[in-house]
Amino acid sequence: MAIQHLLLIVFMASILQAATSDTAYDLLAKNNFLRALLPLGVKSYVNHDGGAVEVTLPASCDFNVTVAGGSHKIRFDSIVSGVIQPGSITQLGRRQDPV
Repeated sequence: MAIQHLLLIVFMASILQAATSDTAYDLLAKNNFLRALLPLGVKSYVNHDGGAVEVTLPASCDFNVTVAGGSHKIRFDSIVSGVIQPGSITQLGRRQDPV
């Protein structure tokens, strides 16, 4: 009986680990954004209730993107924050307090 309980605990722990092992890139995809929206090398991220998210990059970075013939400079600080929902990212760059 004790072995069955132990196996159940191990099984549940593996399910929880699988459920929480998504990446920041997976979070983008789940909310209908391209994974390439974030630069490669995300060190960590925290996804709070209500969609508030904080992503930590190895360092700040900037690059140019051409959209519809216009060039736009994009800059990421080493910590990027905002609120993500399907098809929407708001409050970019402002640290979010979990609700």
